[in-house]
Amino acid sequence: MSGVRVIGNLQPCLLIADGADPQAAADAGFDGVVLPAAEFHAAACVRLGLLAVADVESPAAIPAGADLLLLRGGEITNRPMIEACAVSGVPLLLGTAGSNLREVTRAVGWFQLAFRRALPAAPARRRVGLDGGGSLLLLHGPDGPLRAMARMAEQTLTPVGYQLEGEPGKGALAVAAGACVLLARSDGAALVPAVREAEKLLGEPRKQPTHQEEEAAARSRRAIVAARDLNAGSVLTDSDLALVVGVLGLAPHELDKLLNRALTRDVAKGRAIQLEELEGESPEPPSWFAPRPPSRPPGQA
Repeated sequence: MSGVRVIGNLQPCLLIADGADPQAAADAGFDGVVLPAAEFHAAACVRLGLLAVADVESPAAIPAGADLLLLRGGEITNRPMIEACAVSGVPLLLGTAGSNLREVTRAVGWFQLAFRRALPAAPARRRVGLDGGGSLLLLHGPDGPLRAMARMAEQTLTPVGYQLEGEPGKGALAVAAGACVLLARSDGAALVPAVREAEKLLGEPRKQPTHQEEEAAARSRRAIVAARDLNAGSVLTDSDLALVVGVLGLAPHELDKLLNRALTRDVAKGRAIQLEELEGESPEPPSWFAPRPPSRPPGQA
C-alpha cells in the first residue's frame, strides 16, 4: 500500500475485519484488520497491505505503529480514555453502541478539546487520514438504524462509519446511507463485492450525465423546427414553429431567440432552425435569470 489512505464521505468505504487474522482479512479483500492492543504487531499487516487497527483497552496501552485506534461503544463515557486517544495523534474510530445522541456529542467534544490543546504531531508512519484533516470517526451500530448515521454526522460534524454484525447486504445499504468505514464480522467473500458494487452504483457525488445519458436525452428532448416550409425573409412567429422529439436543435426554452427575427435562407418543414440562419442578434436573457429562482420579482432593483 503506497501513500496515505484517506477516509471521508467522498472516498471509497474502508473495510475493516473485526475478529479475523491478517491473512484471512487480506484474502477476503478487507482494507484493514483489528488487532488486540495486548498482542499488537503491525508487521504482518504492513506485509499484507492491510491497515493495522489497535483495539485499545487502556490509556496506557496505545501501541506504537497503529494506523487507527478503536474504542468500543462501552467507552463512550470514558473521558480519560477518549482524551488519551486524542493526544496520540492516531485517527480514532469511536464506537457509539448503546449511547444516545447527547452522549455522542459530549464524547466528540471531549476528543476535539483534547486534540486541539495537545496539537499532536503526525506519527512518523501514517498510512491513513481523515478527509479535511480530522482525527475522529464515529462508528454507529452494531446493526443500528441506518438513518441515524446522517443525524450523527449532521449534529457532530464528524464522519460516521458502521459496525456490521449481520447480513452482508446491510453493509451495502450502510455505504449507500453514508458510511465511510465498515467494521465487520461478516464473511468478506460476500461483503466486499457487495460494498464495492454499491460504491460503483453510487458513483460521483455530482450531477453529471454519462455519455450514454446525454445521447438518450438528445433523442428524448424536444427541439424547435419549422412547422412548414419557410422562405428566406420570413419573420418567425409562433405559428411558424413546432416542437418535435428526435431532432437536434434549439431547446423549447430558447424560443424567444427565434421569434420576430427574419430568416436568411429557406428552411424546409421539420428541419431545426439555427441561430446562424436568422438576421440580427439574439435578445439578452433577463438580468434576474439564474438556475435558482430570483430573490426579487423582475423589474425590482
